[in-house]
Amino acid sequence: MIPHFPLFAKLDLNHKNTLKQYVKKYRPYSDFDFVSLYSYNVRDQILISRLNKNIVIRFTDYLTAKSFYSFLGNKKVIPTIEALFQKSVSEKLPPILKLVPEENLLDTPSVYNKFKVNEDPHNFDYILSLEQLSELKGKKYDDKRRFINRFKKKYPNLVVKPIKLKDKQFHPHLIKVFKTWAISKSKKESAIVHEFTALKRLLQSSNTINTTSLLFLHNSNVVGFSISAITHHRHAIGHFMKADNNYKDIFTLILYQTAMHLKSQGCEYLNIEQDMGIDSLKKAKLSWQPTHFLKKYTISPKTQIDKPPEPKRTLVNF
Repeated sequence: MIPHFPLFAKLDLNHKNTLKQYVKKYRPYSDFDFVSLYSYNVRDQILISRLNKNIVIRFTDYLTAKSFYSFLGNKKVIPTIEALFQKSVSEKLPPILKLVPEENLLDTPSVYNKFKVNEDPHNFDYILSLEQLSELKGKKYDDKRRFINRFKKKYPNLVVKPIKLKDKQFHPHLIKVFKTWAISKSKKESAIVHEFTALKRLLQSSNTINTTSLLFLHNSNVVGFSISAITHHRHAIGHFMKADNNYKDIFTLILYQTAMHLKSQGCEYLNIEQDMGIDSLKKAKLSWQPTHFLKKYTISPKTQIDKPPEPKRTLVNF
């Protein structure tokens, strides 16, 4: 049961079905996907509530450990924002909402006059067409085709194996691949530890949380994996893709094979989440030629010198 504002509950597995029924009314924003919310709730600090028929989430930034509010929904948007500003101030938090989906604001253009509303491109979700990925046609995919062909030529014995994540015999292999990947990365240790903890939380809950997972084996050794979740509106979200970086081009192969598999399951789009402002991640995600983005915004009280931006209706219809 999700309580009504101002009451909140700690996010747990019991919220899964209720939250899924609610979010399917909207585009599949990665931040409000239950798999992501639960897995990355590594400090057990995410809180959930209902306000004006909207879902409210109290997030904790895993890098700064600072909390902030967001919401999903388009009901009574201005009163909802004002209530969350008041709630933030009462907790000595800055009155700023983050990760606010574009879809929340489209039917309330007056929000741009009343508040300071800014696009947050670092947190836009990248959306890929599975049909385009499965075919890789045209000049824009020249590099991807070359990388995949080069990989297949060098490793002709690679095996792609769909697995059930609840089958615990595979868990040690996934953990080993993650650790191998982590050794080769220059990311901050805290970020890697956070992601590793998220993976372990997902594995521990794999009997309850449904995912679509692939294992990549070379000479019977697991060298990579992908974990995705099929959501709604014919979308899937890619949550984890890890591999041994000693296998050159393997990440290109993993995403390609994941796209092929998800398409065979009836999906049409793959959400590969945000780039978080990391240049290398942005470059990698853009190289897959996203068809569009799921935009998110920050919202804060307006000062007298602020001028409202013109609302841009960019949401793609399906």
